[in-house]
Amino acid sequence: MEGPLAGGGVPLWARVRLAFAVLAAGPSSAEQGARGGDEPGEALLAGLRRSAEAVSVELLGRQERLHADAESLQRALAGQIETIRDLVARIAQVEQEVSRLAGDREPTIGDSGRLPADDLTADPDLRSAFEELEADLRLEKIEEREQMLGERERRLDRRERELAAFVAETQSLLS
Repeated sequence: MEGPLAGGGVPLWARVRLAFAVLAAGPSSAEQGARGGDEPGEALLAGLRRSAEAVSVELLGRQERLHADAESLQRALAGQIETIRDLVARIAQVEQEVSRLAGDREPTIGDSGRLPADDLTADPDLRSAFEELEADLRLEKIEEREQMLGERERRLDRRERELAAFVAETQSLLS
């Protein structure tokens, strides 16, 4: 394409504005009289049509890239959501296994500071309090993990909504 509306380093919207400005301004009556007829007007119109066609082609190309990017982001987001769901399921399995293992073994004095098994069996109230404490600690850890995963899922949902809004806005602008 030739002339002031040709591509190169000029941004797309600048070219569109320039094309409409040239169309709106049109040739002055003195210029039309000096040129002698409609041939310059037709040349201008042909140039504007070529510019509009080039802009349309570029817009369609950008729309295709936008759709491809949106699909890619949606696939990545779906993968992340699935990964989080798998992690939640795995955490639940691990917590059940830890609870089972904690119930199977006898408490001993060590780095954890637990009481010996003899002391726990000697006082049922102490054993009950100890088991409640362990259960509360495990529950707190599970709740922290659930909260963290919930926050991540909310962020992913927000990103998905933002992406959908962006795609809808872009499609409405291109339509």
